[in-house]
Amino acid sequence: MEDWDELIQLLRKKKLITLSKKKNHFKRTIIFYSLLDYIMAKFITMNFKKHRADLISLEVAHTNYYMEQYKICYNIEFTDFFFKKITLQEAVERDIYDIYKLFNPPDGICYLIEEDGIIIGKGALQKFNEEYGEIKGMFIRPEFRGNGYGKLLVKKLLKKGNEIGYKGIYLDTRPFMTTALHIYRSEGFEERDEYQEFKGRPILKPTMIYMEKRF
Repeated sequence: MEDWDELIQLLRKKKLITLSKKKNHFKRTIIFYSLLDYIMAKFITMNFKKHRADLISLEVAHTNYYMEQYKICYNIEFTDFFFKKITLQEAVERDIYDIYKLFNPPDGICYLIEEDGIIIGKGALQKFNEEYGEIKGMFIRPEFRGNGYGKLLVKKLLKKGNEIGYKGIYLDTRPFMTTALHIYRSEGFEERDEYQEFKGRPILKPTMIYMEKRF
């Protein structure tokens, strides 16, 4: 773990340790196997050939989540203008390589989160221009949220962007991504004007939030 304070907070959240009365000392409250249970979540680098099926599954789940949220928050039905001739599954299978080929070294990376041998989340970094990278595709399956994985994933992507030599990182998100927005702000991202031309459906443009972090 790169950030000790972050680890302590996550362990306390999962009730693996508790603070003792003496400042800066910790009382171990459960035995070693419980700590191993926390550590079992691994952050691994994507191997497209090996993880293709996992990427398809995550991408379908990610898109379904977005469609559900747009329906709930804005009463926008994606099926009004998408997936009329082919299914979501077929569209993802067709486009999956083109989506993930942008996240390869040396200019980018895609991390997958693995827990108990199951791929439960993803997040990627791609080159935006010579000075900036861009975080893309952040998603953790809902049943695995609340464990601090999203924050750790953002930290890893920012560290990689700094190592690559980018002067800053862009990203876009949506208002209904409240936990993600909190994480981004806590990591130093600030809202800014649109940094690239929006190429999606015009009805979706007002729902976009653009953010930037400078190193």
